[in-house]
Amino acid sequence: MPGESAFPTDGSFAAIAALYDAALDERLWPDALRKLTEVTGSQASSFWVLDRSSPSLLHPTFITINFDRGAVDEYLGGMAALDPTVRYLVAHPRETVVHDGMLGGGRDEQTRCYLDWHERSVETRFRLVAQCTVVEGLQAGVALHRAPSAGRYGITDIERFRLVREHLRRALAVGTKVGSLTSLQGLGEDLLNRSSAAIFLLDSARRVAFMNRAAEGLQALEDGLRVAAEGLHLTAAAEDEQLQALLGQAAVAS
Repeated sequence: MPGESAFPTDGSFAAIAALYDAALDERLWPDALRKLTEVTGSQASSFWVLDRSSPSLLHPTFITINFDRGAVDEYLGGMAALDPTVRYLVAHPRETVVHDGMLGGGRDEQTRCYLDWHERSVETRFRLVAQCTVVEGLQAGVALHRAPSAGRYGITDIERFRLVREHLRRALAVGTKVGSLTSLQGLGEDLLNRSSAAIFLLDSARRVAFMNRAAEGLQALEDGLRVAAEGLHLTAAAEDEQLQALLGQAAVAS
């Protein structure tokens, strides 16, 4: 029946395993996307990281297969900000699986501009997206794309993709924890600066290697906290003794 197609089962386990491999080594995403594209009856796919804090909807990571490189460059150069699916993802970061039927029939100027460009530049029409929040302000996901001749994703496709999304969430959680997502490494300082908590990063010798903006503000108050060449100190001797003991324990543990 139209709209009720199902993902093939052959190769599903290999595709899911490839997600975990790619989360640990971003160079493997093209292979993971190829497997996922094939097993889902799609024609193209992408892995992306979306930074919601950027006015231009910056994609610090955007990896695709089976898309024209020129079209991808145009998309990242400005069309992504007009993309109704991207705008929906930004507005609904907790939505786990997003498909065309959720976008509504609105045709605002940005949507019309994007659809005109899409019709001229991209051969696919239908899209199915699985996403999760990696850290506060950053979303990551996989988007599947089908050509008009392949038909839209059906209800069974969407429900099965929820399982893929759960594996994607777990894989990215592992990748974030072990620091293998290069897009997060590049945004590390920015992420720390977004926090309202005062964050001090110390090296193995307990010297301050980094302070976020909140920490710099706390230091500027000169109210009980001192950042010296040899490290972080509290003005009150008893409290500083406790702090140094805790830092020593942390250094031994790490």
